[in-house]
Amino acid sequence: MESVKVEAKVRTEFTKGARTKLRENGNVPAVFYIRGGETKSIEIREGDMIPLVFSPRMNIIDLDIGDGETRQCIIKDVQYDPVTDRIRHIDLYGLTKGQKLTLEIPVSFVGSPIGVKSGGVLQTPLPRLSIECLPRHIVEHIEVDVSNLDVGDAFLVGDLDYEDLEFLHPEDAAIASVVIPRQELPEEGEEGEGEDEITEPELVGEEKDEESDEEDAE
Repeated sequence: MESVKVEAKVRTEFTKGARTKLRENGNVPAVFYIRGGETKSIEIREGDMIPLVFSPRMNIIDLDIGDGETRQCIIKDVQYDPVTDRIRHIDLYGLTKGQKLTLEIPVSFVGSPIGVKSGGVLQTPLPRLSIECLPRHIVEHIEVDVSNLDVGDAFLVGDLDYEDLEFLHPEDAAIASVVIPRQELPEEGEEGEGEDEITEPELVGEEKDEESDEEDAE
């Protein structure tokens, strides 16, 4: 799996004003941390991170913070502005050779299910999968071929064949399935419903009128 080089600078100011100025200059505050190692507060160009944050695949980053050492890492967490959706903060997790890590990998669905062609609907309840693996076994995405799914069929976690990945889901968990679409309920007033509602009070009214006539006759 190829990696992407990203340059960063060590942050030395941590006030709210410093963070505001940093963002105004097109940078994003971030933190790099690694198990058993030192945590570093850094700043990265937002433009360098946008393609990686919003990518449909997993990316390994070669991080250069200007000290002559390249650190391999992955994006572990991203915070967004609730109004503008711009990136506000990024957590980068360092990779250690020979040490397993837990992460989420996006699923890439391939093919057009035969069940959809006959009127079914494809559902994808697990668009991302939690896995555990060594850094050298990280993949960009998990490929799932849904071409042979007919109505009522499902592709389960247990159907995956990735020898070097441990999936942290039950084997019977559905990644994709083809189901019969829910039928729309008839709208109010259809199929004589309106007539039934009108007829009933009319009958009650007639009985009341007859009772009134009998009382008058007495």
